[in-house]
Amino acid sequence: EKTFNSINDAQLILYVIDSSDEFTEEDKNLYNKILGTSHIVIFNKNDKEISCTLDKEYFNKSITIDYSTIDKSGYDKLIDEIHNLFLNNNIDIENELYITNIRHLELLKKSKESLENVLYNIDCDLSEDMLTIDIMDSYEFLGSIIGETVDDDLFDKIFSEFCMGK
Repeated sequence: EKTFNSINDAQLILYVIDSSDEFTEEDKNLYNKILGTSHIVIFNKNDKEISCTLDKEYFNKSITIDYSTIDKSGYDKLIDEIHNLFLNNNIDIENELYITNIRHLELLKKSKESLENVLYNIDCDLSEDMLTIDIMDSYEFLGSIIGETVDDDLFDKIFSEFCMGK
């Protein structure tokens, strides 16, 4: 019941089917419910020698992937299909934030790393002074993105790439 209620709110549904088991009426009902949504049908246990009665033609309206959690076959295809759905705007991403600037991405990564250091150092019972260093580093990285802090390298880059009038 919880699954059925969540379908309408989901941006992408990964419908995993145990290929070694029977496909029941309940499974069919769930599949029919997700038709019309962004979804991928994943046939799991692809690594096993099985005599499955599952007719994969039944899923011809869906993206399907043969997958194995043991040997990870199908993983690259799954990632590619999710990527394609995202790029083709088949996944509704309202109110999501995109990072389109490599410098911003690197600064976000550095900020995250600094905050992870804070958490690690808390676990190690380091003093507040030591924690402050990483917190301030994170603040500086985020400030560089929104323009609250600007380092000398950025000024040099700006002035070297733009012609300034007299």
